[in-house]
Amino acid sequence: WRRSQQHGRAALDSTGTRVMTPDDRRGARGGTRSGMGMSGSQVPSNLGATVDPKSKPEQKKLFVGTCQDLEKKYFRLTGPPRASRVRPVRVLEKSLQHLIQKWNKNNTQDSKDNHQHHLKDHHQHLKPNKLAKSRHSEYEFINDQFKSIRQDLMVQDIRSPLTLSVYETHAKIALQVGDLSEFNRCQTQLPALYTQLDLADKNNTDSVSCSRKSSSSSSSNNQIEF
Repeated sequence: WRRSQQHGRAALDSTGTRVMTPDDRRGARGGTRSGMGMSGSQVPSNLGATVDPKSKPEQKKLFVGTCQDLEKKYFRLTGPPRASRVRPVRVLEKSLQHLIQKWNKNNTQDSKDNHQHHLKDHHQHLKPNKLAKSRHSEYEFINDQFKSIRQDLMVQDIRSPLTLSVYETHAKIALQVGDLSEFNRCQTQLPALYTQLDLADKNNTDSVSCSRKSSSSSSSNNQIEF
C-alpha cells in the first residue's frame, strides 16, 4: 500500500501524516541549487526600471583651443589635437585679417618693384626671376598659414561665416599665383558651406569660379578685399 502511494502526488504514513517521496527530495535539492546566490538583497536595483522620456541624451563636449598665436605653422595631425596647439575663434579671426594685410602689403611692394624694373635701362642685367622667386616664397608662407587656420577650424568643428571667409580668401590667393591644385581644394568646400549657412543664393560661388578666367588680365590688382 505504501509503495503504491509513493507514486502518487502525496504519500501518507500509517497515521495519515504526509511523508516526503524520493521525487520530492530530488526537487528540493534542485531548487536549492538553482536558488544559490539569488537572495533578495542581491536582486538588481534597476530591474524593471524605465527610461525617462524627458531625459536628454548626453551631448558631445565641444573641443576649444587655447593657443594665442596669430601665426602658426601647419603640421599634419598624427593623433588627437591638443588644446594648447589649436587657436579659438577670436584668435583665428585676427589671424585671417593679419594674413590678408600681410599679403596685400607684399603685393603692393611687388607691383612697385616690378614697375621700377621695367623702367630700368634694358641693357642693365638683373638677376632673372628675382621677383617671381620672392613672390613664390611669400605665397608658400601664406599658403601654409591658411592651411593651419583651416585645420584649427576643422578640429573644433567650426562651420561659420569665418570658415567661409577663410576658404574664399585662400582660393583667391591661390588663383593669383596659379596654384590651381590648392584653389580646387578650397573651391570644392564652398558649395557645402553656402548650403549649410543658408547662403545657397549667394553669388560668391560664381564669382570665385569666374575669377579663374580673368586672373591673368587682373594681375595688376591683386588686393584681397573683404
